[in-house]
This record gives sequence, C-alpha cells and structure tokens, in this order.
Amino acid sequence: MASVNVRRLKRILRQSMSHVFDLELLHPHADWKQLLKGRSYEKEKLDAADILLVLWRLGLHKHEKPAKKIEPVPRDEEDVGGVIDEEDSVEAQRQAWKDKLTSLRQECNSAEQNLVDCVINPDEIHSSYSQVIIDTELKETVLHLVSSAYLAPSTSSASLLSQARIKGILLYGPPGTGKTHLTRSIAKESGASMLCVDGASLLSKYVGEVEKNIKAAFTLAEKLYPCILFIDEVDSLFYDRCMARRTWERSTVTQFLTQMDGLAQNDRAPCVIVATNRPDSLDNAFLRRLPQKIPIGLPDTKSRSEILGVLLEGEELEPLVNIDSLGRETEGYSGSDLRSLCAEAALIWAIETSKKRCADGSSDEPGKMRLGVTHFAKALQRIRPSVSKKDLLALESFTKRFNPSSVR
Repeated sequence: MASVNVRRLKRILRQSMSHVFDLELLHPHADWKQLLKGRSYEKEKLDAADILLVLWRLGLHKHEKPAKKIEPVPRDEEDVGGVIDEEDSVEAQRQAWKDKLTSLRQECNSAEQNLVDCVINPDEIHSSYSQVIIDTELKETVLHLVSSAYLAPSTSSASLLSQARIKGILLYGPPGTGKTHLTRSIAKESGASMLCVDGASLLSKYVGEVEKNIKAAFTLAEKLYPCILFIDEVDSLFYDRCMARRTWERSTVTQFLTQMDGLAQNDRAPCVIVATNRPDSLDNAFLRRLPQKIPIGLPDTKSRSEILGVLLEGEELEPLVNIDSLGRETEGYSGSDLRSLCAEAALIWAIETSKKRCADGSSDEPGKMRLGVTHFAKALQRIRPSVSKKDLLALESFTKRFNPSSVR
C-alpha cells in the first residue's frame, strides 16, 4: 500500500504542480520513502492535506498555492501489482538505503564521507512519537520547535515568526530518560532526515581535524535537508573554555559557534539538537547559541507505570503482579533503569527454571516465561536507580537558572 501511495502522489504532482518540482523528483522510481515517512505514508487514501504535508517535508511550503484544484486520481493499472513478499520488500528497502548512502558519498568531501554512516535509516526507527513516554506538553514543545526550524524565511521574516525560527535546542537531564529516543521519534514524525553524531565520531588525534569534522556535520546536514543534526554527550566536546588546557579544545567550541551563527540566513540549515547529562559544564557562549533549553527529568509514578506496561507488553505475568504497584516502588528509576529491571526479572526466571529442570532431570524445553512477584522483588534488590542525588542536585541548579518554572 505504501509504494502505491507514493506512485499515486507522484502522478498527482506531475499533473497538477509540475512547475514547482524537478521532473527527476517526480519520476515513478525516484526514492521518496524517507521524505514521506510519517502518518500519511501508511494511509490507505491520500487527500490534499497529506500532499501539503509532503510539500512541507520537501521544503517547498513557501511556493504559491496551485491554481487548479487537486482532484482525486482514480486507480489505474499503475496501482495494480502482485503481492510483494515481505522479506523481499525488507531486503529491497535495505538495498535502497545502501544505494542512497552510496549516492550521498559521491557528493561529499572526505570529512563528510566519514560521517555518512551516522545518518539514521528511518526504517530502523521502530518507536513512534506516540510511544515516547515523557511529559506530553514537553514532547509537543520539542516537536513544535523542530517544525519552526523549517519556517521559510520569505514567509516569516515580516512577523514575529522570524524570531521563532529556532535553530538550536538543548535537551538535558539524567542519563536514560529518553533524550535520544525523543529526537529519533520526532525525526520520524516530522519526516526529517537525522544525522546523529557524538564525541567519538567527531574527535580525532590529529590537530585541526575536530574542527573539520564539526563543520562537516553541518554541511552534510544541509545536503540532507530537512534534517535534524543531533549531537549527543556534548559535554565531552563543548565544555567551558576556561577549563580547556589545550588550544584545540577551545577552538572546538569556537568552530561550533561559527557554524551556529551561520544558520540564521541559511534556507537549508539543519535543526540542531544537542543532549547532555551535565549541562552545568558547558561553555556559556555555547549555551547562548541554544535558546531553547528543555529539561528531560526522571519519569513520575504514572510515567513509570506506562513505561513498565510497554516493556512488559505481551509477556505473561502472574495475577499478583501489579504494574501500577511496581511503578510506585521504582521511585528514582530512569527509563533505562526500568528496562534493566525487567531484563533482570526475566534472567532470574530463566536461572530458576534451569535449576529446576536440572534437579528434575528434565530434558524438555522450558515453557513460556511467566514472571511473578518474587522475580520482580529479587530484581528490585539487584537493580537500583543509576542516577545519584548529587547529579540530580546539579541538574536542579541548572534548571533553576534557565527553566525556573520547571522546578517542582
């Protein structure tokens, strides 16, 4: 159904809006899949609103509205085809992604080529925006900020919207709270590409290479427009220059500032999202380039219960196991801590089952896993919250400085 939708949409645009597009883009076999990733891609029938959303994702929202009304195009022989084997379809998608990266490398310089493998395949982002369990208002705020990053200058420069064209967002909070998870899901929801880098992919043992890599991350993201440039663990790269002992450490921050300063007038600039567990160690000038600072805190009781519900979905639980009760017992646990807790409970079950089979001399395959209260009780003793009170106090101090309304 998805491939049929793509072909039908291309045909509509060829007939109604060919003056707006490069004809090569509307070729029946042009690779559109990544650009159409989102809710409209899986819909059984496309309407005008879906088409406008696709135009926005293609960066063509600033063009004038077509003079003629877009009428539904009836199904024809182009839409009819045999049923494609699922495994063949998956393999075709993988090959299409490899071909796309190969084509992208041909347009890149050597520094950009080194980062091509950091481009996220949208087919490998399995969680949807709705499945990210954090504060709803906070989640929507980040999504709207990312959307505003792609406002066309020609449509926003004459109003206050020109100031809302955000290019830099800082996500900060304890480790394992879903900062990367949220960014990936928003990239998938918005249909944007995503370039995900960190200190390991940008640092180099050669003098001057780090600055080249930082610049390459921005220029590669431009080639992928619309694109989210996600830089994880930024505290390992852009810490306070007063603490830097070597010249290249200071120049690393300077290079980032230079690239950020050039985004305002660049129509194809990426939306830059950075994440850190230690925002208090970041350079002040670096922080000023990121006007939106969003705290991602530990999940509350309700959120912990929802996360546990997702982690244990499809698993067989004994009647006495109460997920809401588990949510109350896990105060201070992050999302990754809860995942570790469930994995530990499963491991305890497996060890107990193995010992029992050995004692009984049974050679039969173990039955389906069934987790009980005792498994979780033992897991709670072994898996404790990974975030220290000291770290939480440091984060709270930063929040009081930049997001006082978020302090509870």
